[in-house]
Amino acid sequence: MKTRLSIFSLRSTEKKDDKIKFIEFLTAISQDETKELLKPYFDELNEESGRISITDFISLLVNDRVIIKDFQNRTGIKDKDESSISEIAVTILHDLLTHRLTSK
Repeated sequence: MKTRLSIFSLRSTEKKDDKIKFIEFLTAISQDETKELLKPYFDELNEESGRISITDFISLLVNDRVIIKDFQNRTGIKDKDESSISEIAVTILHDLLTHRLTSK
C-alpha cells in the first residue's frame, strides 16, 4: 500500500507539464516496493551494449541489472536533465507499443 501511495504522490504532486529530474524519477521507481509492482510490466530485458531506450533502462533497473548511476552511460541522457512526467510516460508507452507491434 505504501508503494502505491509513493507512486501516486509522485504523479499527483507533479503537474503533467512540470519538469522533474530523471534522477528523481528513477529514484522513485527504484524503491523495492515499486520495483515489485513494475516488474511484471518490464519483464523483457535488453542487455545489449551501447545506447538503450529509457524503457529498456527502466526494465533493467527494476530487475536489478543496472543502477541509477548507469543512466547516462546507457541512455546518453544526463541524470540531472529534466522532463515532464507526461513526456516520460509517452516515451515509455511508445516504446512498449513499438515493441508489441514488431514482436508479432
